[in-house]
Amino acid sequence: MLILTVGGRAKVNNMHRDRGARTPKAAELESKKAAFLAELRTANGVVSTALERSGLNRRTAYDHFRKDRAFAEDWLEVVAVVGDEVLVELRRRALGYEIGPDGTKRHCRSSDRLLIYLMQLRLKQNKWRGRIMDVARGSLEVVDKEGAKLGLSNKQIRRIREALIERYGSVPLD
Repeated sequence: MLILTVGGRAKVNNMHRDRGARTPKAAELESKKAAFLAELRTANGVVSTALERSGLNRRTAYDHFRKDRAFAEDWLEVVAVVGDEVLVELRRRALGYEIGPDGTKRHCRSSDRLLIYLMQLRLKQNKWRGRIMDVARGSLEVVDKEGAKLGLSNKQIRRIREALIERYGSVPLD
């Protein structure tokens, strides 16, 4: 809040809201985002179920996914954890064991089909990881070559490279 003096009288100007203050609408949105993340976890990563349970609008959720880095990272973390849990369960079923209440493993019916599927999935993951790494390497090379052609300074090229690496992760260059 800003108080201005106009002709000897004080005038309150609310146009400049304190940046730390949150409106009730913003607080409600943050609450819904937190609820969405919790529901996403309990819904085993099913976004539509989590949105419905949390009351968060789909468009709003995806807008904040694009704009709010912390929210996007939390969302991706939940999806990764759920994905890991699914893979652990698939592996357990493929290899044919159950874990008893006392924590001991007990052999049960295994699934050869499921084991083959997991092996194919692992091969696909490695193939995609390789493609992503190739694209990232190519992007960094393009920044170096084209940056010099455009007359960018070494400092500017370094900043662009650092931004790419920060955004997409470290890429080992052969």
